[in-house]
Amino acid sequence: MDSEERLALEQLAQELREAHPHPALSTGFLEELSLRVQSKWSFRSAMKRNPVIRVAAGLLMISLVAAPVSAFVILLHKPKSAPQPLGFAPVEELPQEMLSTSAQPSAPTQVIGPEDEFDLPGSWSQARLNALERANRLAQAGASWRQQPSGVATHIEDGLWKRFLEACAQGDNQVDVAWLESTLNELRALAQPSPAQQTALVAWNWVASGQQGTAALAPLAWDGAPFVVESR
Repeated sequence: MDSEERLALEQLAQELREAHPHPALSTGFLEELSLRVQSKWSFRSAMKRNPVIRVAAGLLMISLVAAPVSAFVILLHKPKSAPQPLGFAPVEELPQEMLSTSAQPSAPTQVIGPEDEFDLPGSWSQARLNALERANRLAQAGASWRQQPSGVATHIEDGLWKRFLEACAQGDNQVDVAWLESTLNELRALAQPSPAQQTALVAWNWVASGQQGTAALAPLAWDGAPFVVESR
């Protein structure tokens, strides 16, 4: 307080002393007064008076709150693993002796690959090659027939033409040579062959020799049949 307030307070005290020169005090008044006047320490009062305590309390609260918050964030966002470093190992240099062109091999080198019967000349006889060609042609006819819409080439009047269509449908490419020759001879000997027999002759002759026929000679042939010559 300033000097004026102190002077006014002293004047008030003097007036009280003059009005009551000898006041009667109750028992224990001085002890109770000393207890009330004596200041007691409390956390709130210390917070108000000392800024250092306020800073320390704030840091303590931040540390208490930061630990569970950081743990919750880690649970929500898993840390990404570091990518694997990429690299390469340099190739070792060859010695100068191996790089020299003066060193010649003592014998000519030869690359030997896996054994393949198609790479060995003379391993297949002519009869075996002819049988493979007949099987390939019959398989080609079957692939062409199976690509046609359903119901194509259903006018079956002869067993030979029927057998050819069954071989195309079932994918059977094995042909007996003796049976094929007798079949061709039988069809060629017919004086007035039916349309099915004419078509069978062209089809089986193509399987045997690879020679195609015209559409007029094979009236039951489907569009794009491989044993019929395409019209230009």
